[in-house]
Amino acid sequence: MTFFKRTDGSTVEPQSSASVGGFQSLILDNTQLHCSIAGVQCEDATDRANQHIVVTLHVTEPGDYRNFTVAHKLHVLDDSDKKRDKAIEMLATYDTLCRGALLKADKEGKDIMNNMLLARSLNGGNVLATFGVWEMEVDDKDETGRVIGKRTITGNWVREIKAAKQAAEEKAEAAAMDKKAESQGLDEPEPEDYDDIPF
Repeated sequence: MTFFKRTDGSTVEPQSSASVGGFQSLILDNTQLHCSIAGVQCEDATDRANQHIVVTLHVTEPGDYRNFTVAHKLHVLDDSDKKRDKAIEMLATYDTLCRGALLKADKEGKDIMNNMLLARSLNGGNVLATFGVWEMEVDDKDETGRVIGKRTITGNWVREIKAAKQAAEEKAEAAAMDKKAESQGLDEPEPEDYDDIPF
C-alpha cells in the first residue's frame, strides 16, 4: 500500500487544486491570498497515531495581510477515513504545485513522513490559498488549573489551494478583456430613446 492511497483503495493522482493557523489578527473568511511555503515538518513524531504534517504558509501578497503566517495542519494518519483522505489530497496538491517530488518518492517506496524529504520537496513553493475562520469554545482556567468559565478562541484554516501562476494569469486575462471592451466602447451606455417616456 502506497502512502497516497485513500481508504477506499483508490490512489491520489497529481492534482492542481484541492478544497476542504499562527496567532495574529484574523484573515477575513473566504479571503484569497498568494502565499509561499515557509516551512513543512512532521509533528508529534514520537506517537505515529497522532503524527501530522504542518505546512506553514507565509502571505507574500502586498496589502493588509502581507507577512501573515498560517499553520496548515494535515492529519495524514488520522483514524477518521474522511479526515485522512482530505489531508493526503491536500498534501498531494501541495506537492503537485511545487515539484511533484513527494508523489515520485512514494512510488519509489520512500517514507513520506520524513522532515528532510518534506522540506526539500515543498519549501519555497508558491500557492494561491483561500482562508476560512474557525471558532471554538474552551475552558478558561486560572493559575491553579481550576475552570473559572468559558472563552472563545479563533483562528484561520485553509479552505482551498491552487496554482498561484494560474490565478495571476486569470487576473491578467480579465484585465486584458476589460481593456479590449473599453477600447471597443462596449462599456459605454447605449443612448436612451426619451421619445417613449409619457411625460
